[in-house]
Amino acid sequence: MSIPLNLIHFYIGAPILAYISIHGLFFTRNKNNIVTRYFAWATGVYAIAACIYALPVLFTHDSDVLTLTTVIADIVQYISLGIVGLLATHLSLTRWPWVRRAANLVIFLASLVFIYVSYHENTAFPAQFVMMDGVAHFEYVSTRTYSIMTGVAFSPLLFVGLSFLMQVREAMRTSQKYRIAGFGVFLAIVGLVMVVAPIFRFDIATTAVAIPVVVAFVLMTILLMLSYLTSKKEPKA
Repeated sequence: MSIPLNLIHFYIGAPILAYISIHGLFFTRNKNNIVTRYFAWATGVYAIAACIYALPVLFTHDSDVLTLTTVIADIVQYISLGIVGLLATHLSLTRWPWVRRAANLVIFLASLVFIYVSYHENTAFPAQFVMMDGVAHFEYVSTRTYSIMTGVAFSPLLFVGLSFLMQVREAMRTSQKYRIAGFGVFLAIVGLVMVVAPIFRFDIATTAVAIPVVVAFVLMTILLMLSYLTSKKEPKA
């Protein structure tokens, strides 16, 4: 079994995102915390997308199967990114309900366009498993159109990440500061990488994108661990 190096961020990220989602949904079950609920759903859905991206290639190298699963993973990914988009409008447009509703409609329509383009691009450039200099690699569509579309779809992550980082100082407890900073750093790094990739013509299907995302996961995990350890020393609210 060969693990494609350019998918390493999915293998590492899926269990982390799943844990964050389950913890967030459990936390909000009796609380009306819309931000945490949106974030929990977004991370949970993306964990599913990560599994669909990364697991099939471990069991089959059939190009038709891998292309189909990539399209399905893209659809699930855009649902997750759409939820992040809704979170972005919640954070920025709450004072203007009609503007927020219009923005949410744009997000929905854009998601449909992204799904259509994904299907068109992936079927035109089928996914395949290849060995490059002895290293496993999963090749999937990375055309200019697809890269730009992906950058636009990930842009809400950058906005939400920066919004979280700006809220760190306002947190009352040190554990909260670590937790918010962890989420903010992760979202900001991933969003920035995906937004700048088409600008600098980086191939989003390579380790040049996977490695920074792995770094983002590591930083978030460290900060969340610090949040947990710090919370144990803080007085109960």
